[in-house]
Amino acid sequence: MAVSVEVPIVSHPRPLTPTTPILIYLPRGPIPLPPKPPLISPLPLSTTSTIVTINYRLSSQTRYPTPVHDVVAGYDWVTKNLARADGSSSSSSSFPPITVCGELFGGSLAAMLALTECHACRSRPRIRAAALGNPLTDWTTIFPQPSSPGQTSASQHPTPLLPPSALLKLRSTLFSTSSSPFDPFASPVLFFKTPATDLPPSSPFSSPSSSDADPTPSLSPKRRSHRRFPPFYSGLVLPTTRISVGTHSGVAEQGTELVKAMRRSLDLYSDEEAMKESGRGRAPDVWAEHAAEDRVGVKEESGEGRAGKESENREIHERIELFNKEGTGLWDEEEMWTVGRWADDVVARDG
Repeated sequence: MAVSVEVPIVSHPRPLTPTTPILIYLPRGPIPLPPKPPLISPLPLSTTSTIVTINYRLSSQTRYPTPVHDVVAGYDWVTKNLARADGSSSSSSSFPPITVCGELFGGSLAAMLALTECHACRSRPRIRAAALGNPLTDWTTIFPQPSSPGQTSASQHPTPLLPPSALLKLRSTLFSTSSSPFDPFASPVLFFKTPATDLPPSSPFSSPSSSDADPTPSLSPKRRSHRRFPPFYSGLVLPTTRISVGTHSGVAEQGTELVKAMRRSLDLYSDEEAMKESGRGRAPDVWAEHAAEDRVGVKEESGEGRAGKESENREIHERIELFNKEGTGLWDEEEMWTVGRWADDVVARDG
């Protein structure tokens, strides 16, 4: 079935060349939160990239995986029509760098796209960088919150942006079945680790009610395990990533968990490269070794090894950045400007 999705080109520099970077912006989605979504106008003023918006569909009538299909279709259009190769043959082609950005649902979809289109091969378009704001990256961690004894509406702690009750209602509204949130394309953290609870039987979500009742109240948290991502020999290389979360955001932990998972993956792959260079064992062995260390929680290193590891950690933290913003952390015009400048800096630094 053909997918029709709006992909307006917001602005592009003149003249447009095969090496002109591309920045894809994904709107925040159907979350009626104040303030209103930020104007996209600061982006053209802060970046030399061609700016494209993918207006994906997401509502109670167009549930997941519709937005995933829309974003992938929009990305395919961008790569076929804007990401022209700079080279006379496919073997020597070099495509322009692509950055993807978005917040909330847009941040989730941007993460999904960046993690699956970050090809190392230079003979095809690839996403080099991703900027995410308060991304919704793991729908399996959301559970009904029991009321504390003596809790009143006049709590000393104000309700955060997107508390669990709001997320539960969004989950039952925007996903067609109870198992849909367990798809890594909807919950990108699941590329890196197992779900926070057992996969429920796939049954249709009932229409959301005013009571915000959770459709799967019997589920409870369970111990999680790490997954290998990117897969070995997949040809994927994690993109440079900037994630911002609000200190007063109910989804801050989701963004933080994605940062931790991506940094851990880079750390393990750097250890694999060291093992291959030294000729010690097969590359995949390091993943089992690290899994054992995670369970035991003990690892000894020499002074030289610690110094080298600290240097690697700095590089990893620079490649996968986390910014904690005061308040909700929702993007405003200033943050949009920052994202545009950051995208240009990444392109200039990484080439």
